[in-house]
Amino acid sequence: RVLLGVGMGFLFIPLTTMTLSHMRKEKMTEAASLYNLLRNIGGSVGVAFATTTLARRAQFHQARLSEHVTAFSPAVQLARQKLEAVLSLHGPGPAVDAALYRELLRQASMLAFNDAFLVLSLLMASTVPLVFLMRRGSGKVAAGAH
Repeated sequence: RVLLGVGMGFLFIPLTTMTLSHMRKEKMTEAASLYNLLRNIGGSVGVAFATTTLARRAQFHQARLSEHVTAFSPAVQLARQKLEAVLSLHGPGPAVDAALYRELLRQASMLAFNDAFLVLSLLMASTVPLVFLMRRGSGKVAAGAH
């Protein structure tokens, strides 16, 4: 969380400065309001996109992984034997099939997080060239800017 807070500080402070640096003082309130509105909408759309990507990829990976989990698979038979041995030591507990299914869901979720991270990383990397399109300030304060 500390790294997240530091990273957000390094992102939002320069972004806000660059966005509002060319505004005249009398237009600053409207510009700041519009900037905050767009930032909040962008954050909401980003969270919705990430959540949707995560859910869809988890379903995809669950379907793909479940294709390989059959009663005839040697790997599944070995896993069942090991789980039965472990669960018999701990007394009555969750069924072996339920434990296998939980593991399948866990693996599908991990693959979905990897996919979502990759997609978001590619989107972020695609915005880097936009930095070079930004105008640099002249260093002089325009008349009426303060």
